[in-house]
This record gives sequence, C-alpha cells and structure tokens, in this order.
Amino acid sequence: MAGRLPAASSSKLPRALVLLSALALFSASFLSIRSLRPTAAPSLSDAQSFSPNPAAAASEVYHSPAAFSAGYAEMERSFRVFVYPDGDPGTFYQTPRKLTGKYASEGYFFQNIRESRFRTDDPDQAHLFFVPISPHKMRGKLCRVLLVQNYVESLINKYRYWNRTLGADHFFVTCHDVGVRAFEGLPFIIKNSIRVSYRRLVYQKQFYRTKFCVCPGGSQVNSARISDSIHYGCVPVILSDYYDLPFSGILNWRKFAVVLKESDVYELKSILKSLSQEEFVSLHKSLVQVQKHFEWHSPPVPYDAFHMTMYELWLWHHVIKY
Repeated sequence: MAGRLPAASSSKLPRALVLLSALALFSASFLSIRSLRPTAAPSLSDAQSFSPNPAAAASEVYHSPAAFSAGYAEMERSFRVFVYPDGDPGTFYQTPRKLTGKYASEGYFFQNIRESRFRTDDPDQAHLFFVPISPHKMRGKLCRVLLVQNYVESLINKYRYWNRTLGADHFFVTCHDVGVRAFEGLPFIIKNSIRVSYRRLVYQKQFYRTKFCVCPGGSQVNSARISDSIHYGCVPVILSDYYDLPFSGILNWRKFAVVLKESDVYELKSILKSLSQEEFVSLHKSLVQVQKHFEWHSPPVPYDAFHMTMYELWLWHHVIKY
C-alpha cells in the first residue's frame, strides 16, 4: 500500500556509503527582520502552477539564467522528498523547535520541509529521503558518533530504501560543524556534501558604512563572514583557495563578490582601489539581487534559502550514482 514503509532484512552497514548531506544552512544572524515575520506569500501546500521566472532568466548573477529559471520551475512542480518518521526524542532526531539563535536555520529547514509541497507520504514516489537527525542537538554529547551510527544502522535494518541505493538518495542537514564530527563513524556519509557555515558578528552597524567586506578563509564554523556581508549589502571580498561557496553551481559569485586567492592578500588594497565606481555599482546591484537567496522564512517564499537548498538537492538527485 502506498505510503507504508516495508521492512527490510537485517544487514550490516555498507562500507561504500554515499549520503548526500545538505550542509548549506546558514546562521540566524543572517536573517532579516522581515524574514522572521509571517509573510503573505502563497503557501507551498497551495495547488498552483509554476512557470519560469522572466526576471531570473535575464539576470547575469546566474551561470545559466535560462536553465536556472526552467529548472527551478520544474523542481517546484515535480520534486518530492520523503521524511523518515521521528524516533525516540532521547536520541536527538526530533524536529528542532526553536527558530531563534545562531543555528536557527536548522530548525527552519526541519519545519519548512515538513510543511512544504515537496514532502510526500509515499516513499515510492520520493526522489530523495530526508534523515531527520539533528546533530546540533548533540553538542557536548561524547557519544554522538555512536548515536548517529546506531540510527543510520537502524534505517538500514528497518527499511529497504536505504539498501537499494546504499544511501545515495538520502540526506541530512546541519548548521554546525558538530554535524561533521557526529558522522565520523561513517566516513563516506559526507562525500557529496553541500556545505557552508557562517558566524554572527557584533559590529553589524559597520557594514552599512562599508563598501567591501574582507572574508578570509578559516578552519571553523565561526570563521566566515560572507553571510553578514551579503545581508548588509557589503560586497564580499573572498580570500580563500578552498571555499566551496554556497550555490556556486547556480550563482556566478564573480558578479556580486570579489573572489581572490589567498596569495593576493599582499595586493588587496591596490586590487580594491583599482575597481572603478561603475564596477562597484555593478557588483552591489547584483549583490542586492541575490540577497533573497540567503534569507530564511517560515513559511518559505519562492527563491529563498530553503528553496535554493531544495533546488541544489534537486540538481544532485539527477547525478546520483547508485
């Protein structure tokens, strides 16, 4: 019967696990005031048709504007995700309830996916499967690696959907680097991750008076400043040789940010001074265009951070190799 989860025979955790982990969630300090208020936007549960957005199809902030516009519309029409049922609340895979604080985006995603048109109760109709485990809730727990490993093994033993693809069509979300540590017992689980993490700054007012915001690379979750730069309309100057920038397969970052190598730091001042006023205006105009893609709303609105994350997952599901 549609919607039932047939049990699978017991099996050991496959060594070749490939789990599509969506780590592209951002800190709540990035949220604008309006994104925290109820919006008048139509709910995703409403039956409505979706067509390509002419504005998106004409914008240069996308690598392929026409492809993004058409693909996004197709994603809205067709994409379906099955959410595994919650388990014992004591095992940290219940829905986060608070939508405030530095890590609110995790709660936003949990809530939005459950209430969205993307969710299906029929696993046989799903393109991807969401594993509703919250690594953020495991902070400070020494046994988090074992907790995650036991939970994943329970999915493998109980349901046939993981086993048929070795987990390639499953994903989880986390907005904290503890999520990566929690999966250390499953080294292949973050092979196809979509990741970026940000910090909260205490000097937000300075952004309004700044044209460029330098965003050097860092080793931890509190090292990056890109989200704050975008939110406050300050053109990001990204100094890193290894950043996997959010939505980089969709957005052309060089249209709204200055992307440099770490070795360029010695010439940073001269590089920025060499940019003309026209070039800065163009960068800033494009930056304003992409701000909506980095805002969280509940309920979600078209083209916001939730939808962009879903769109990246939609693209990923087409190229998953089982």
